[in-house]
Amino acid sequence: MALAQERAAVAPEPPAQSAPAAPQRQPGFLEAFGRWVDESVVGIGKGIENAWRGAATKSDEAAKASSEASANMAKGAVDAAKGTADALGKIGSARVVAGRERCVLAANGAPDCRLAAETLCKAKGFATGNSIDFETAETCPPQVLLSGRRSGPECRIEHVVTKAMCQ
Repeated sequence: MALAQERAAVAPEPPAQSAPAAPQRQPGFLEAFGRWVDESVVGIGKGIENAWRGAATKSDEAAKASSEASANMAKGAVDAAKGTADALGKIGSARVVAGRERCVLAANGAPDCRLAAETLCKAKGFATGNSIDFETAETCPPQVLLSGRRSGPECRIEHVVTKAMCQ
């Protein structure tokens, strides 16, 4: 018995079985595809969020620009209304007169009808005036017309103020 006890004491104990190791996981095609889809959805979500933030910023900038444009347009409308009121105030004392006053030729050969309009207005009792209607015609001496010609070197172009706005 002693021998049996010795052997029992000396006999190595059988190795304890450890828990089986978990098999290493190797993803398959479906799992890799699923992970790719999940990552894509997250990326798209971030892209949409960034786009909304950018759109909000651009919307704020557009609203500011629109506000400035509206303010400028309103200022322009006020200026135009003031100019119109000033012009209407001047028209209140203005009158249209009719007559015939020949325009003189300026140094460059063009007709100067401003002076003719003022002369017409002064003849009607006003201080100043501007031409609003005029006629242009070729005038020829009677000998040219009696000879059967319609024009010639003796003829000249005349400009005549027929209506003026006087004040």
